[in-house]
Amino acid sequence: MASLSSTPKLVSIFGALLVFFSLFSRPSFADTFDKEIEMVWGSGNAKQSDDGTQLSLSLDTRSGSAFKSKDALLVDDIPLRDYKNYEDKGLFFPNRQPMNVYGSIWDGDGWATRGGRDKTDWSQAPFTVHYQNFNPQACVYQKASMVCNLPDEGDYSWLDEMLDESQQEKMKWVHDNFKLYDYCTDLRQWPDGGVPLECQLG
Repeated sequence: MASLSSTPKLVSIFGALLVFFSLFSRPSFADTFDKEIEMVWGSGNAKQSDDGTQLSLSLDTRSGSAFKSKDALLVDDIPLRDYKNYEDKGLFFPNRQPMNVYGSIWDGDGWATRGGRDKTDWSQAPFTVHYQNFNPQACVYQKASMVCNLPDEGDYSWLDEMLDESQQEKMKWVHDNFKLYDYCTDLRQWPDGGVPLECQLG
């Protein structure tokens, strides 16, 4: 589950990411956050529940906050994001690279504001984002090998799943209602018309 409190639309970008995670994640027994994550910055703006299964990050006028997973994880051939595979066109695709899981809340007034049209209403601060049921099921990266075996126990059939029509509709709803900034459509970033290839391919 993920939610935002007292949040103007600018900061709801982060809520969109969390809502997306909530819509497509499966309920399961969660590890405690202190075992799985470490703070990157703004630890004073992070609070953990007594049982360690919930974490809140807040943004105020002084600072935001961010964490990352302690382990670098290997994902399968379908990365957990909407990023199309154009390797055949010469574009890099994170096929079997280890990645950390990150979560953060910070002030995006400097860039993700549609040219300054969206302003953060700081009278509503602090803004808070909540995480719970963090239970990564993936391969932990080992320096000796880029490939690892999943444990025998547990159901890992989801590794080969694709988003079905209902899930794609939910993702579209998140984009339509929460996404404010898209670098592909920000023509100020590409004054010479050099829009990145992934944007041209759609």
